Amino acid sequence: MGAKYEDVTGLKRLVMTYTFIDNKDISMCCGCSACADVCVVSAIDFEYGIDGARYPHVDMAKCVSCGMCRNVCPIKEKPAIPEPEFKKKAFALVIEPEQQHLKSASGGAFEAIATALHGEYADLMIAGAAWGDDLRVCHKLVSYDDRDIFKKSKYIQSDCKGIYKEVKQKLNEGVHVLFTGTPCQLAALRNYLRKDYDNLFLVDLICHGAPGELIFEKYIQELNSKRNARAIRATFRYKEKDLYGEVHSKYLRIEFDNGKVLKEQAKINPYLRGFHSGLFYRESCYSCKYANTGRLGDITIGDYWRIQELNPKYVDYTGVSCMLVNTKKGLSLLDKMADCKLFETDVEALCKRNGQMVSPSKKHPSRNFFISEMDSESFEGLMDRCVKKESGYKLVLSAILPGKLKRSVKRLRKNMVTN
Repeated sequence: MGAKYEDVTGLKRLVMTYTFIDNKDISMCCGCSACADVCVVSAIDFEYGIDGARYPHVDMAKCVSCGMCRNVCPIKEKPAIPEPEFKKKAFALVIEPEQQHLKSASGGAFEAIATALHGEYADLMIAGAAWGDDLRVCHKLVSYDDRDIFKKSKYIQSDCKGIYKEVKQKLNEGVHVLFTGTPCQLAALRNYLRKDYDNLFLVDLICHGAPGELIFEKYIQELNSKRNARAIRATFRYKEKDLYGEVHSKYLRIEFDNGKVLKEQAKINPYLRGFHSGLFYRESCYSCKYANTGRLGDITIGDYWRIQELNPKYVDYTGVSCMLVNTKKGLSLLDKMADCKLFETDVEALCKRNGQMVSPSKKHPSRNFFISEMDSESFEGLMDRCVKKESGYKLVLSAILPGKLKRSVKRLRKNMVTN
């Protein structure tokens, strides 16, 4: 790990070459924005890279060489795992009020956790990713009553600039805070705070990867042009009943200012085809040091895929959440969770059904090509060149066959392969 001397405004300073700020290596920036929040002279702002993601830019005329931006970086500094000796526990969860279940991307784990905490702490505030202006995503800190803005997945990088300062201020005032985010965002918060707070509760998400916001913006701009309207609202993991009455969360729903709505399955929608294939995440996502069981949240949440393999009776196709309890603080919340079904599994089973609990997402072979051509070709055309489309007959069969029949066929094929 080398170092070099750099002459800036006549001063000699020792610069360590292991952060993006020093070497401009985009694989060494996760876009958490903690470096900007910790800078006491406001010398750090952000610029967009070729991949449509935000990267820090330092105004060297303001910089005082304190080194805090490097110390807070979750790529350079991985915080210590809280309670490393704690024996983790894994659960499947479904929240029972149907309306809350439908509002959630999966089984409603976030709602169950937030409600349990609010039952204990009336002053609870919650930080998480929410839609902002122009269909961009940013982290906000709101009261418990406004928590619905955090529900549903947002498959876009969240802008966290300012959130760490805001959370620290509330914590120092004695307010109880629930912070939700990707593992690198939790790592950034821990580095920024530099100490534990009894009034802070952390929930990290099982994360596939974070695309730069300009990629989704390109998709939306082309959609607006094609439809001669402006998209005003987007909902990932939109839940709707199929022909046979089963609810599925496989849709992207986009509302336009002319009252019209676009609704497409993940297998059809160009943006989701790229997202689920690992085509356009940030470069750092493909080597994420947090894609393992060494979690920084009190509880880790995500989808419990294929739960029917563990318990055929515990199946709800409206969505089932997984929860990995990582600390005593997280465990203490379980008894306070009301109006939900909990089914304990083993940790290995949870990890087996969520690949990002074991290793980072794999980079799509066409990722670099996609990024290099993004500004010169249409989004949909480029997507068709990079990601193979599902065949037409499979899409038709998927739409018209009952879900139970499709699952039975999958089990039969799996048994045939096994035997």
